[in-house]
Amino acid sequence: MNKPVERVEPVEEQGRTGTVSTALLLTGVLLLAANLRPSIAVLGPVLGQVRLALNLTGGETSLLAALPVLIFGAFAPAGPILIRRMGTHSTVLTALSVMTLGAVVRLAPGWPALLAGTCILSAGIAVGNVLLPVLAKTHFAARIGTVTGLSTMSLNVAAAAAAATIVPLTLLAGGDWREGLLVWAAPIVAALLCWSIILTRPRAGIVRGDAGLGNGGMAILRGRRLPVRDIVIFTASQSVIYYCMLSWLPSIFQSHGEPAAYAGLLLSVATVVGAPIALVVPALAARMEDQRILVLGAVACAATGLLGLLFDPVGAPMLWAVLLGIGQGAAFALALAFFALKTTSSAQTASLSTVAQTVAYLVAALGPFCLGLLHDGSGTWAPGIALLLGCLVAECIAGLRAARARSA
Repeated sequence: MNKPVERVEPVEEQGRTGTVSTALLLTGVLLLAANLRPSIAVLGPVLGQVRLALNLTGGETSLLAALPVLIFGAFAPAGPILIRRMGTHSTVLTALSVMTLGAVVRLAPGWPALLAGTCILSAGIAVGNVLLPVLAKTHFAARIGTVTGLSTMSLNVAAAAAAATIVPLTLLAGGDWREGLLVWAAPIVAALLCWSIILTRPRAGIVRGDAGLGNGGMAILRGRRLPVRDIVIFTASQSVIYYCMLSWLPSIFQSHGEPAAYAGLLLSVATVVGAPIALVVPALAARMEDQRILVLGAVACAATGLLGLLFDPVGAPMLWAVLLGIGQGAAFALALAFFALKTTSSAQTASLSTVAQTVAYLVAALGPFCLGLLHDGSGTWAPGIALLLGCLVAECIAGLRAARARSA
């Protein structure tokens, strides 16, 4: 039988006594969030250059686009296990250390180094993905909506900045895309330093989850009125669309004649417009008993953007990017909010987050790969966009059910 694990209450503002202050901890959470997407977002705008520089096949390029999401799903279950054994804050530091190692490895020349570094980096991000809602639930229970919104906004802004700057950075480096990757390794080091400081404060290392994390994590979801299946489907569907957009949106616009720099800017716009939406949506969701109107709004925006991309991609590319960004920003923020709002303890949050993200990312990993193969096979992006519209239907149905359900 698992022994109860010590649970530390939400950290108070005790900076004068040397304990972890709320401000420092919030800074650490936002820095963690800011490093969960840029390392992946930087590859999309330069994927064509990477393919040419390393002489990659279409399958290898599609694998590179799909690999991070696949690893997100494969390594998500490690999160609760590490939290149980090491404590929440020590697990954050471990995840950031792994991310730093991966960012360094993929700077080495050659396809094997890029592949290995991407795998290592993605494994660290996978654990960080699980940690984010757990940190919010554990330390900011009274402000779940606000902190979730800030975290999602931080994630979106950082991803947008990465997508917008990678092409200019590559041009400044004389066409060497690795220089851009190096620049975007710096925020990981900043987060690592912040969490190293947090861990030096008294009590920081013993912030652990409830009993039920780790080996018994799944049991805590059984027999409870949690909309687990619907949240999993909702998270998986929005993840497929998000990562397909992140990997291939610049290529779609470039195939219709847009310059590489402008295509990267469009991806940046699609990401950054989701930031204010991501800040507002969780706060609204936390104040609502029924979040179905938010689900419908997210789906409507994303559907309009995808239909525009399908039927008139060059007619209003900026509009399509904005609508996609709003829809995806709202959907992703709702998925994170559901992990906290539909559960009653940090242990439930960690378990639900792990289950949903494991399944969601494993399914989402097929998205960029299939989209790439459909394009290579047909010579057009239409079949892939139609696939994303199908995912949007699933997202809508599952989201409406999850938003209506009540926690136990």
